[in-house]
Amino acid sequence: MISLYAGDRDPDNRARIARPYRVVIDWSAWGTTLRAALRREITAARREARESAGSEARSWLFFLAQQDPFEPDRFWVDHHADYAFIAAHLTYPDTKKPTTRRGRPRRA
Repeated sequence: MISLYAGDRDPDNRARIARPYRVVIDWSAWGTTLRAALRREITAARREARESAGSEARSWLFFLAQQDPFEPDRFWVDHHADYAFIAAHLTYPDTKKPTTRRGRPRRA
């Protein structure tokens, strides 16, 4: 089970996550090669997170999963191609509203 830095926030302290989202990777149908690959990827993601401490780069887990209907903070991944660990600095687009031209409308 992998706990994420995302989930329900503490109403008194918005920086604290009261109930983190968790990703469960069900490898019961996987062979030893795929299990070993997952272990290596988790180890590498942890190492990259430690090495990038102090920089803007972070370790990210992207996944396609089924949300647990009884525990909505839990996500289930069961296929080896449905997750990816990536260390990167993400940049987001500017969220300003587009400027509109004033004056006469354009002719068609």
